[in-house]
Amino acid sequence: MRPSRPCRALIPFALLVLAAVSASADPPELKRSAKGMNYSIRIPDGHAKGRTTLIVALHGSGDTCENFMRWLTDGASTLPKDAILLAPQALKDGAWAQPDIEPLGALVREIQAEHAPPRTLGIGFSRGAYFVFALAIAAPELLQGAIPHSGGLPMAVPGNGALDKVPFYIIHGDADKVVPVAE
Repeated sequence: MRPSRPCRALIPFALLVLAAVSASADPPELKRSAKGMNYSIRIPDGHAKGRTTLIVALHGSGDTCENFMRWLTDGASTLPKDAILLAPQALKDGAWAQPDIEPLGALVREIQAEHAPPRTLGIGFSRGAYFVFALAIAAPELLQGAIPHSGGLPMAVPGNGALDKVPFYIIHGDADKVVPVAE
C-alpha cells in the first residue's frame, strides 16, 4: 500500500528527525511555563531565531520530562542536535489527560513566540503519541507535522478538514501488547 499524499509529504521531514546531525547543543534546562507546566528544553548552540525547527516531544505514561529528555538526547539518539527540543511534563501522575491540552498548547505558543521556529513537529511515545494526536486535533495550527509512535487516537477525528494540513507519519507495530494497533 502506498502512503497517502500528506504522509509522503512528511517522509522527508521524518527522515530529518531520524537522521543524526553533528551539531552540538547545550544541556537541557528544566523550566516552568506561564500556565504552570514544567518542561525540559534543549536549545542548540548557534541557535538563530526563526531558523531552528522546534520538536515537541511527549513522554509516555508514568515517565517524566527530564527522563524522556535524557533518553532523547543521549549519545545513541538520532534526533537532530540542531533543533530546539521541548519535552513538557504531563500535569498529573505523569499521564497525559484532557486538562493538559490547554496548557500544552499555551506552552507550544510561548516557545514559538520566543524562538519563531519555521516549523514545529510533534512527536510522542505511547500515551504521548495519543496526546500528539490530541494536540493536532485541538490546535492543528501549532504543528506542521506529527510522528506518533505506539499510541492511538484519543478521540474522533473532526470532519471539518482541520487536520488536512498536518501530515502524520505513524509508527506502530502489530505485536504491541499495550496499545492495540487498531487504535
